[in-house]
Amino acid sequence: MKIGLGASVLSVLLLPGIGIAFERESPQSLLERTGKVTAAVIEESTLGSVDVVVRFTSPPLTGGGGFGVNPSTSHLDTSSSIINDINSGTYVVRHQFSSFSIFSIEADALALTELANDSRVERIHIDHETIDYLPEAGTVGGFDVLHGLPVTGAGQRVAVIDSGYDREHLQLGGVVDSLEQCFGDCPYGTSGPGAAQDDHGHGTWMTGMILGTDAMAPDAEVIALRTRGATTGGTATDRLAALQWLVDNPSVDVDVVNMSFGIADPRVNQSHRAMYYTQACDCITDAPTNKGGCTNNEEDFLLGEFTELTDVLLSRDVTLVAAVGNWQSSSAPTFANKATAPACLSSVIGVGAAYDFNGVFDGSCYDANAVVGGLTCFSSHPTNLTDLLAPGAWITGPSLDPSSTPSNTQSTQEGTSQASAIVSGCVALMYELGATDPDLIREALARSPIGPDGFPVLDCGVAADWVLREESDLALQVDGPYTGECVATAQIENVGRSAMSAIEAELLFQSSGGFSFHPSTVIPPECQVGTAPACPGGCSLIECTVESLDVGEKFEFDYHLEAQSVVNIYWSLEDSKPVDGNSSNDLGTGTCTGN
Repeated sequence: MKIGLGASVLSVLLLPGIGIAFERESPQSLLERTGKVTAAVIEESTLGSVDVVVRFTSPPLTGGGGFGVNPSTSHLDTSSSIINDINSGTYVVRHQFSSFSIFSIEADALALTELANDSRVERIHIDHETIDYLPEAGTVGGFDVLHGLPVTGAGQRVAVIDSGYDREHLQLGGVVDSLEQCFGDCPYGTSGPGAAQDDHGHGTWMTGMILGTDAMAPDAEVIALRTRGATTGGTATDRLAALQWLVDNPSVDVDVVNMSFGIADPRVNQSHRAMYYTQACDCITDAPTNKGGCTNNEEDFLLGEFTELTDVLLSRDVTLVAAVGNWQSSSAPTFANKATAPACLSSVIGVGAAYDFNGVFDGSCYDANAVVGGLTCFSSHPTNLTDLLAPGAWITGPSLDPSSTPSNTQSTQEGTSQASAIVSGCVALMYELGATDPDLIREALARSPIGPDGFPVLDCGVAADWVLREESDLALQVDGPYTGECVATAQIENVGRSAMSAIEAELLFQSSGGFSFHPSTVIPPECQVGTAPACPGGCSLIECTVESLDVGEKFEFDYHLEAQSVVNIYWSLEDSKPVDGNSSNDLGTGTCTGN
C-alpha cells in the first residue's frame, strides 16, 4: 500500500474582529467536476476506498498475434507511470494488464481525484463483481443442456492451432500428447509429448474453452498444434504448416479445427493493415481470381494455399472454425465489417463474440448496456463472413501459470478467440450425436436464435436438436414376405436430447398394385390416417406427432398391410423435404411383398 498525504486545509479561517467560514469543497465534488468518474464511484467514495477500473490512453498496438489477446508492454509501462504519479490519498493496486489499456485499483477519494486529473486517464468506473464465467456461457450457449444427457464430446478430436497448452494444468487432461506438434518457435521439440508446451497463454485458454472442467466438450480430445511462442506471434507459414500437417496425416482423424487467430501484415500500423475482407476470400494458387474475386496482390499472400488446405479438410468432413477478429474499436472502426484469413474463407465457420451477461462491460472497450446475446463492443461482424455469435465476454477458464506446477489457475478473458473455441466445442458435441457433414453442422448452427443485432447467437441445444432430426438413429424394420399380408414395424429412437419437443413423422405406403390396411392394424393415438398426394399406383398416408421422447426411448408400432405387389414405405422427419416416394431426404425405406 502506498499512502500519500495531501496538504491540510482549514475549514474555518478567523481574522481579527471578523469571523468568516470558508467551506472546503468535498472530494466527491472534485471528482464530479473532472467529468471522468461515474456516479457510482462518486457515491461509493463517500463510504471509503472503492474498487475501480481506470481506463487510459496507450500507444497503439502493432504487429500480429492471436485474436483473444494482444500483449503489449506499452500498456504496463503506461499504467505503472500513472500509478507512480499518485501522491495523495491511499490506494492498493489490484491488477495491471499487458493486453488492455486498463488497470484496477482500490483507492480513496483523494487518490481517485489525482487519477481523474491525469491527462492520460479517460474514465474511472466501479470494478464490478465478476459473475459471468464459463458456466454462464454454458447457459447462454445451450451446451449445459447437452451435458445433462450426458453428451460431452467423448470420442471426438479437436485440433487447436495456437500457442499450445499448459501440460501441468489439472483441468486439461484430454490432450493427445503423443500427437503434439510445434511449428516455428519450438524450444521443446517439434513433435511428441511436450512439443506443444504453452509459454504464452492463449492456447491454454482456447484448450480450456473446449475441454476444461466447465467447458463445452470436457471429454473430447485435443490435438495441440503450437504455432506461436511466448514473445513471437507466429507467422502465416507457421499456421499454414499446421494445416498442412493435418492434411498430410488423415489417420489423426480430427473432427474439428479451431483457429482463434488471423493473418495480417505486421509491417504496418493496425489501422492500415491489409488482408481484411468483407466477402469470401477464397483463391486458387495458380489462378487466384477464379474464386471470390481475389487478386494476386501482396495482401492476398498465401490465400491460395490456405484455401486449398481448408478445402481438403472440409472434403474429409472436418469442420473448421475461426474467429472473425476483435477489430470493432475506436482505433480501427473501419474494420468492424471486415475479417482476415482464415475466417474469410468460405470453408470456415466465422465466429463473432456476444455478451453472456447483462450490465456494464469494460474490457478492451466500454459498453454501458451489455445484453445477453448482444454483439460485444470489440467484435468484428462482417455480415457475409460472420456465421454466428457465441459467448465471448466475460469468459473464465483454465489459464497458464508458470509459477505453479501443477496448476489449477483460472482467469477471466474476452475475445472472439474464446467465442470461436466455444463453437468448436459445440461442434464436437454434434459429431458425438452422429453428425458427419460439416455443411449440415453449419446449417444447424445457423438455426440458433437470432440475437438483437441480427446474427444467430449460439444455442448448441437447438443446433444439436436439429442435427438429431436430420441424423436420427432411425430404424425402419419390415418383416416379410407374408401370404396376403405384410407387417412393417416403424421405429424411431431418440439418441440425443433429454426430450425432443415434437417429432412430426410420416409413413407413406406406395404400391404399384394397390393395398389396404388389415383389420388387425392398430393406429396409435399419436397418429392419424390421411390421404397422400397422388402418386403412381396409389398411396396411403399415416401422419404421427410424437412428443417428449426421452433418450433411449423408442416410438414404434406395427402396420399390417394387405398387398398384391411391392409396397415401399417412407419415413421422414420435421424439417426434411416432403415425402414423395423419391426424395433423397427420406430417412428409411423398406419393402415387403404380399401375394
